[in-house]
Amino acid sequence: MNGRRSCRQEASAAAAISSALVGKLHSPAGSPAPAGTNGTPLTNPLLLAGIAAEVAFAFLLMYTPALHVLFGIAALSVVQLALVVPYPFIIWGADELRRAFMRSRYGS
Repeated sequence: MNGRRSCRQEASAAAAISSALVGKLHSPAGSPAPAGTNGTPLTNPLLLAGIAAEVAFAFLLMYTPALHVLFGIAALSVVQLALVVPYPFIIWGADELRRAFMRSRYGS
């Protein structure tokens, strides 16, 4: 296996990890809103702290060179990060459309 292919595989792994974590910044699909929040986003401090810690840990793994060898990943380039950013919004939008459809069909 040549070095170029290995680097691409490592970058792909890092992109997959960051995409999954960035997706967690929006409320999980189908999860009930905390009591007293009326479904308003960003009102659960414990959930937000957990998400922040997870994202910080992922960035620590991806951007600490010593950990690249240990975990077999590589830092993402700006282009790769730009490709990852739209995914949470696409997933959030699709989930909101599904919820709107379910409300209109079954009432809520």
